[in-house]
Amino acid sequence: GEYDIEVHRELMLDFKLQASRLLPQPVENDLECMFAMQHYGMPTRLLDWSDNYLVALYFAVWESDFYEIDSAVWVLNPWALNKIAIGARSVPPCWAPELSPYVTDSEKLTTVPVALKPRYNTDRIQAQRGEFTLHGTESRGLEEEELITGSSLRSALLKKIIIPAHAKR
Repeated sequence: GEYDIEVHRELMLDFKLQASRLLPQPVENDLECMFAMQHYGMPTRLLDWSDNYLVALYFAVWESDFYEIDSAVWVLNPWALNKIAIGARSVPPCWAPELSPYVTDSEKLTTVPVALKPRYNTDRIQAQRGEFTLHGTESRGLEEEELITGSSLRSALLKKIIIPAHAKR
């Protein structure tokens, strides 16, 4: 549905006020708060990725309820994405000052997601070799976005590898 930045701000505030006892250390910025929210199942604009292909493959096939349908592993080039999204061929860490406006400033929300690196401060992020994309106002998936589709970087940006149902076990 529609993204409401006011609801997002309220969710973050509530989380900061009520979840501090669950966290191994205080969150240092709004992005780290969003990482923690994601970890505990709250709605965020983050999408988890892994830079370890075996972790990605595991998550594509692990649910036995879905053994009868194909799965997929998506491969993203985060440098190409950020060239389109923020004009820089880099993947900034979550504490980079240039990312903070993309979290809570409605004027700075991009349509294209921004790839970023988290602080490896939890066992889960470290074990899964977690990376993230922070999504903006666009509700369609990356493969559907016109800005991405029309880009000359499209072929180097996103690839889909199908895992046939019969091969999942």
